[in-house]
Amino acid sequence: MADTQKADTQVSPESKSFNPMIWGAVIVLVVIGGGYYFMSANKKTGEPAVIERTANEEITEPSTQNGTDTLTTDKTASKVAENIKTIEMEGGSFYFKPDKITVKEGDRIKILLKSVDKVHNLYLDEFKVKSSDVKTGETTSIEFTAGKKGSYEYYCAIGQHRQMGMVGTLIVE
Repeated sequence: MADTQKADTQVSPESKSFNPMIWGAVIVLVVIGGGYYFMSANKKTGEPAVIERTANEEITEPSTQNGTDTLTTDKTASKVAENIKTIEMEGGSFYFKPDKITVKEGDRIKILLKSVDKVHNLYLDEFKVKSSDVKTGETTSIEFTAGKKGSYEYYCAIGQHRQMGMVGTLIVE
C-alpha cells in the first residue's frame, strides 16, 4: 500500500517539461501583445481633411463674448467666405491636373485634391500651404488666400515626386 501512495505522488517526466513550455508560451504572448499595443498606440488614425491658412490671415486668441468662445481674423470673415474659388485638382503619377492656376490677388482659394493613384500631397511654400497625404481615391481640401502677386510653384512632397515632374504653377495677378 505504501508503494501505491508513493507512485501516485511521483511527477512524470512529461509534466516537468510541460511547466517551462507554458511559461515560455506566456512570455511570447505577452511580448507579442505588448508589441501590438505599442504599435497601435503610435499609429495615426483617420486624419481629417486639412484646411491650411496663410501667414497674412492672422488668427487672434479666442475671446469670450456673451459666455461663448470665438475666433476672430484680421479680415472680414463674411466677405472672405463669399469669394472662395474652388478648384478641383487631380494628382496622379507625377502630374497635377490642372498644372496651371490663375487667380486674382486677395482671392480665397479652395483646392480639392484627389489622388487617382499612389499617395500624394500638395505644398505651396510661399503661402505656407501643406496638405495632408492623400491615398488613392481619397480627397483633401486646402484653403488659403492668394495674398501677393507673382508666379509660385506648387508640388508633391512625397519621395521624389517633385523631381519627377509633379509640379504646377499658381499665378496671382
